[in-house]
Amino acid sequence: MLGKRPLKRRKLNNEELDAKLNAFTVNTHNALADELDIQSGLDQIKSRESTDAEVFNQAAHSAVTPVKIIVAGGFGVGKTTFIRSVSDTPPLTTEAVMTSASVGVDDLAKTPDKQTTTVAMDFGRIFIDSDLILHLFGTPGQHRFWFMWDDLVDGAIGASCWWTPAA
Repeated sequence: MLGKRPLKRRKLNNEELDAKLNAFTVNTHNALADELDIQSGLDQIKSRESTDAEVFNQAAHSAVTPVKIIVAGGFGVGKTTFIRSVSDTPPLTTEAVMTSASVGVDDLAKTPDKQTTTVAMDFGRIFIDSDLILHLFGTPGQHRFWFMWDDLVDGAIGASCWWTPAA
């Protein structure tokens, strides 16, 4: 125990107690403000979830059949754009900005202006009629994301396959 001294406790006077209480109050207030900011974000998510839940509950009460369709294809063929274009609800996308880490990994020869890429999946819904909803699950196009395929395709009854013709 070289260099360590035992802790000595002393009683705080009233001024020191007031200062500590004020610091605690300020820190607690700041933490509560941060928590309120987080809560506001969570409320926004919950409001979207409640809208989605309402759609789901309406579907459940009217004997709606959900159908899972996979939207698959290579890198940069338009899967995300397709799902964004046809979805009847705001789609879930996992687009991330491409960085220098993708150089030599992602082939941008056919899509030189591409700046983002899907890093998990895309999801959208199409309401065919009152008793049929298509759930669209878009796969990432890069080989490094193939490990997700088993989970993404589980339960799917069909697929839309996308590709670009060879030049």
